[in-house]
Amino acid sequence: RPASALVRDYWTYNGYLEPIESVEVRSKIRGFLTEVLFKEGAEVPEDAPLYTIDSPDLIQAESTLISTAGTLALTNRVLERAKQLSAIQGIAQKDLDQAASDQQAADGAHKAARNALRIYGKSDAEMDRIVSERKIDSVLTVRSPMSGRVTARNAAQGLLVQPGTAPAPYVVSDLSTVWMIANVAEP
Repeated sequence: RPASALVRDYWTYNGYLEPIESVEVRSKIRGFLTEVLFKEGAEVPEDAPLYTIDSPDLIQAESTLISTAGTLALTNRVLERAKQLSAIQGIAQKDLDQAASDQQAADGAHKAARNALRIYGKSDAEMDRIVSERKIDSVLTVRSPMSGRVTARNAAQGLLVQPGTAPAPYVVSDLSTVWMIANVAEP
């Protein structure tokens, strides 16, 4: 007889299957869930949107980006004008130095604002669109980091989510390879 039949006949066991690769898909930002797109048990492709969040923190970060972009554009023009005046000795060196310093500070603030939005998952193209249209988008889309099956859904529309709060709104697992965890007692 095969060994599996012997185990079945002579031993009792309790166990479960656990995926080897599983990811808790959490939010990087505080906000309210506006859309929940997949049910538990659904197959999810990689990079598919799982849920969306409406966040006041994102509004603030995008407002800062628009503000710093305007300041950077202004300081770039002021510095260019100061360089032209300096070439014909129409400005004091300290004024040229001040214009250069202001432009560097504005550039640093703008880069910091872009980096803050990168943390929230905004792409460079999305940030450029926000600046060019001067339109704030308070909705953040959270995407699946891998393809797999939704093995847990703790999300509902209107729920407040915060980074690090348990349970995660979604758990996505690759069920192609699993561990069998068993407690086997001898007869």
